[in-house]
Amino acid sequence: MKWEDDTLYRIETKEKKSVVYTKIYTWNDVTVRYCQTYRFGWVEVLGNDLQWFLDPDGEYGEDGVGRYNPEEGVDIWCMDPEKHEFLDVVSDQIEFSENADDSEKERVMKSYESHGADGIGACSYIHYHTEVLFYGELAIAKK
Repeated sequence: MKWEDDTLYRIETKEKKSVVYTKIYTWNDVTVRYCQTYRFGWVEVLGNDLQWFLDPDGEYGEDGVGRYNPEEGVDIWCMDPEKHEFLDVVSDQIEFSENADDSEKERVMKSYESHGADGIGACSYIHYHTEVLFYGELAIAKK
């Protein structure tokens, strides 16, 4: 696919449960990943430099840069979306780095159960990164 600069594209998932929105938090040397899986989602992005993020036809680069692998997904948040919508949360989970001990996990989980995702921040964790991965077959159209 040849992306056109300054042209708006709509990229959406075709398969259910193929959008994973992850907020990554850190405190001291512990990392917490809060992941939500959505049934469907879409983004609208400009075509500028999209070949470096998403090339479903594999036309760019023999080294595979930009080639889309449906099983690995693509972080569409790096594409700087103009608009987006993620529909119908079907699951969420919290993942801890290996160095988190059981008491720290329990402390965070109790806060999460009481306050939702805000409970992670209430435990002094700082949100420092967000990823939104689209998996599976994608529909791509010019706007």
